[in-house]
Amino acid sequence: MNSINGLGGNSGIPQPHAKLTEPDAEKESQNDPSETVTLRFLHTNDIHAQLTPHTVDGVKSGGMAYLASQVKKERSGMEDRTFLVDSGDCLSGTNVSALLGGEPMVKIMNAMGYDYVILGNHDFDFKYEGLANSLNQASFLTLVTNVFDDRTSELFRSNPSGCASVGIREIDGVKVGILGFSTNDTYLTQDRSTLRDLHIEDPVEKAQRAIYFLKMQGADVIVGISHLGLEEDRKLAEQISGLDIIFSGHTHDATAEPVKAGNTLIVQEGCQGSHLGAMDISYNRKTKQIEKTQFRQIPIDPSKIEPDNEIEELVSNYQKQVRERLEMEVGEAAVPLTRSGHIDSAIGNMVADAMREKTGSEIALIHSGFFRRNQTEGNITMGDLIDIMPYDLQLVNTVMSGKNLQAIIERSVEWADPTREKSKMLQVSGLTIRYDKDAPQGRKAVEVLCGGEPIDPYRTYQVTTSDFLASGGIGYHQFKRGSTVYCGCLVRDAVSDYLQSHGNISPESGKRISTV
Repeated sequence: MNSINGLGGNSGIPQPHAKLTEPDAEKESQNDPSETVTLRFLHTNDIHAQLTPHTVDGVKSGGMAYLASQVKKERSGMEDRTFLVDSGDCLSGTNVSALLGGEPMVKIMNAMGYDYVILGNHDFDFKYEGLANSLNQASFLTLVTNVFDDRTSELFRSNPSGCASVGIREIDGVKVGILGFSTNDTYLTQDRSTLRDLHIEDPVEKAQRAIYFLKMQGADVIVGISHLGLEEDRKLAEQISGLDIIFSGHTHDATAEPVKAGNTLIVQEGCQGSHLGAMDISYNRKTKQIEKTQFRQIPIDPSKIEPDNEIEELVSNYQKQVRERLEMEVGEAAVPLTRSGHIDSAIGNMVADAMREKTGSEIALIHSGFFRRNQTEGNITMGDLIDIMPYDLQLVNTVMSGKNLQAIIERSVEWADPTREKSKMLQVSGLTIRYDKDAPQGRKAVEVLCGGEPIDPYRTYQVTTSDFLASGGIGYHQFKRGSTVYCGCLVRDAVSDYLQSHGNISPESGKRISTV
């Protein structure tokens, strides 16, 4: 595996790129079979540290031991011609990663023999140092074509060899160039303290420049590993030239067939290890063309695949490390704790009340998308809380004017979405809100009350929120106008304390935020 840590040589005109062609039996018969080299790319995306099988609509899917077994099967007989790549958001998202950081996924991916990965927006959940520490343990190469460190004006590097702008690997006389780009959505899902001195540049500009560079290095086939999302990848492919395949991530789409944009094929494999993508690329060294591609999207069905023993043991060891804490009961719910993207929800009310009680503030605000699943009635364990809130957001107190608070609530109800449980709308404690979704922009929040009184634009309010929102996350830039003090407590831990002190809870829903 070769890597290149800089993008130079972009002057001059690169050689014409190999064109994708549809299978043509007559043409294939004229080609010399000995000149055809078949490469295999195995692809995952958005695993979100889901080490064990998960259940969707009553059906079990995924699990790293089962995924590893399928990878071995697909590699068999093609070990020296196979690439295993991941399109980001692999490190974070479950209780294991919340307690042990990125180490479990890195060690498992090392054992599986991943070649190249990229950074998804949630791979930054561990903040700069945590991410760097995780990647320092990696035997795979992390491609960061558009992620730069402002302090050095160079690429982000966990260590001198752990990250690179592009990768080049030669197999049987065929040079394969690989680039990887992260999403600008990272700025919406992470606060600035998380990214620290990192910035993510325009993927279109950096991708085209990287392609030119790879061509000057003699690359015959060029693929991109992306965390932009399926639609954004389609747009990117239509704006640039010379990219044969995009292995996509971020939007959790499962493309049973490749999506074609221009001369580029795009594939994505769902999420949480539910599918393994297998893309075969047949390249003719004589004609300098890709003769054909063949794609299979393989379901990872634990009932039909024997688990890989080595990975199963690793998974078991990590689960054992966290089991005792995860099984600790912290409270009980007398009603199901459900989510909502357009009214106040039971789970949102519980968490906002816990935040407000922890700090003694007048108001607490937390975004609906923070909650990753619902919770059934009955006992609640620490593991449940981590599954519901896997991201380590900090409690902060902020002082803001009533005018600014009103603007935040107006923005919140603009984003209310009755079709989704995970919208950008805020869940609240200490406020009562009535809104008209059909009213003109800027006038949708018909009534906003604090303690039964209308918000006074000229007085200040004590508001508790998360460090993510306080930094302007997901577009709530108004939060940055207030003064902020960190409370030294995770939102999740505040909820744990709340449940342990209150015992059995039965939060209502639909009374704090309603439509006219």
